[in-house]
Amino acid sequence: VLSIGSSAFLNATSLNSITFGAGSLLTTIGTNAFQSTALTAIAIPDEVLSIGVSAFYYASSLNSITFGAGSKLNNIGNDAFYGASALTTIVIPDGVLSIGANAFYNASNLSSITFGVNSILNNIGGSAFYNTDLTTIAIPDTVNSIGNSVFYNATSLNSITFGVNSQLDSIGTGVFRYTALTIIAIPDT
Repeated sequence: VLSIGSSAFLNATSLNSITFGAGSLLTTIGTNAFQSTALTAIAIPDEVLSIGVSAFYYASSLNSITFGAGSKLNNIGNDAFYGASALTTIVIPDGVLSIGANAFYNASNLSSITFGVNSILNNIGGSAFYNTDLTTIAIPDTVNSIGNSVFYNATSLNSITFGVNSQLDSIGTGVFRYTALTIIAIPDT
């Protein structure tokens, strides 16, 4: 299987487990593919390049998303994990270039997001981490744009760091509104 099409398992409310073979050639998870399912965990195959818009929208039981060391993922679509309220932690693969708008919107228990030292992320879309439980985050140096309201209502967020080689040139409106930040060092760029 090379792709999982749009709405393939939409509202399959009893679907709580999916596995892929070790040699999976899956490259695309389509729009709304697993929206409103009862999945609790998913290991995304290494060949997947893109997670589509609303792919796991309101998969509210999803508490584990893992990627292999050889992940080729480069895009997390808009609303991809919107409302994934059971999710507490995620490690974003180094090859991801863009995290879409509302990607983790209202993932209200998401308290940890980690980017690798070789991350090439360059864009965090608007409201991507709106109403999450993040306490701290280190923004990769390659990020040049943080969209509007990215951390809006992340009321536990008290620390955000940028590297000395940060390429950040744009911080949108309302990005840190209703956070617990007390101090921030804005990059020179």
